[in-house]
Amino acid sequence: MDVDAHQVLLPAPAARAASSHRRIGGVVDAAMTELGTNAWVRGLLGGVMLVSMLLAMVLTAAKDAPTVDEPIHFAAAVELSHHDLNWNPDHPALARALAGVVLRFVALPVVDRSSHRWVGPCCTQDQNRGLDLLYRNGRAQAQRRLFLARLPSILLSLLAVACVALLASRTFGKRAALPALALAASCPILLAHGHLLTTDISVTSFTLLGMLCALQVAKSCRPLAWLVACGISGGLAMASKYTGLV
Repeated sequence: MDVDAHQVLLPAPAARAASSHRRIGGVVDAAMTELGTNAWVRGLLGGVMLVSMLLAMVLTAAKDAPTVDEPIHFAAAVELSHHDLNWNPDHPALARALAGVVLRFVALPVVDRSSHRWVGPCCTQDQNRGLDLLYRNGRAQAQRRLFLARLPSILLSLLAVACVALLASRTFGKRAALPALALAASCPILLAHGHLLTTDISVTSFTLLGMLCALQVAKSCRPLAWLVACGISGGLAMASKYTGLV
């Protein structure tokens, strides 16, 4: 007579629980295998996750008040729109330049060049001037300007999440891409900081893009092209924040 080892070694309730656990595990494995082989389903789920993340960050960016350092970055973006790189030079210009491109679609406040005196990184004068430029025409206009300036950061956050999924796929196989995408798209830290006008998400996104390009150097039949792309991504990370070198 064939006897299940679990029924011999375990009491009846424990044996039933173990059997149920095996059945659930088999269903989960079958589902993951199906997801791993069905590219259409993977793409649909990945798109739903990215759209959900996008909506969450857009709705939050439209309502959140500015953080401590966002007015300083906003002032630097306004200065860049006037072709001036002297404001707040403790950070590189790329993240502010991207924000300045979007700000060209709205009416910006007039900058008084006679009062332009930079006295140090992230000092009180920087913050006060940023708040003045942001709120000069009222709170509603300030929120609209800040929302538009945050849009490049939101797009770079989506780029970072896509790079995480592609890195997982290239390293651990296609079945790892969807769980990695789910974890990255629902990360509270990324959702909280990814929609802000700062330099953090830009250096993160371009660093992850550089890592993805570097991974392709050894696997591609055209390693030189990927090496060049890796260098460009690293340069963009450095142009976003000086710590990109690390």
